[in-house]
Amino acid sequence: MHNLGGGELTLSGVRLINGSGNGGGAIIVLGVLTLTDAVLDHNVVTGSGGAIFIEPGGTATISDSTFNDNEAALEGGAINNRAGTLIVYHSTFFNNQSGKRGGAIHSLSGVPDADLTVGHSIFSGNTAGPVAPSDGGAISNRSATGGGTATATVTDSIIVGNTADDDGGGVNNEAGAAGGVLATMTIIDSIVAGNSASAFGADINTEKTAGTGVDILSVTNTVFDVCENTNGVGACP
Repeated sequence: MHNLGGGELTLSGVRLINGSGNGGGAIIVLGVLTLTDAVLDHNVVTGSGGAIFIEPGGTATISDSTFNDNEAALEGGAINNRAGTLIVYHSTFFNNQSGKRGGAIHSLSGVPDADLTVGHSIFSGNTAGPVAPSDGGAISNRSATGGGTATATVTDSIIVGNTADDDGGGVNNEAGAAGGVLATMTIIDSIVAGNSASAFGADINTEKTAGTGVDILSVTNTVFDVCENTNGVGACP
């Protein structure tokens, strides 16, 4: 199912199952998607975005929906947001898997920026791995080359029991390239606990991995275990 460039697609009360392809097994968003009261499960792709792939400049607003057992060989087991806008409310993400980053959601800036907003949602049993770097068992927010900004805000959500083979078992925030890129994550009134990572940041990891990139993490009224990079390059000490 494709949302054509510049167009708008609204879906409610649907189940999208057993999709496949290179990316976005159920939906590829080129324009504007509004998805409500939906179930997306067992979609499997050989690239990124097991269920949904948001192309640069695309916008997806998702509410009251469930993502179960979706899988991407690369990034974003359930959803891959590539330099678009993703808004998720009152939704659940269970047992999704990415081969690399973002077991449930991967948000990546380039040109243009990437914006991710998550509210009143639950993430559990999601996995990133085993292809290195396997970061962000539930959510990966990452800026890339080109001076782009990746902005993520998580509010009133539960992120528990997710796993990453490398960094950020629950959440990973990464300024991942040179060129003045910025990755900023804000977590408010949430629980990010009981996650696991083989390397750094069992629950939350933030870092810059190259050059002049900047990573910013703000956490308020949240239960968490944070690993914050202080050495400029590489993973948290």
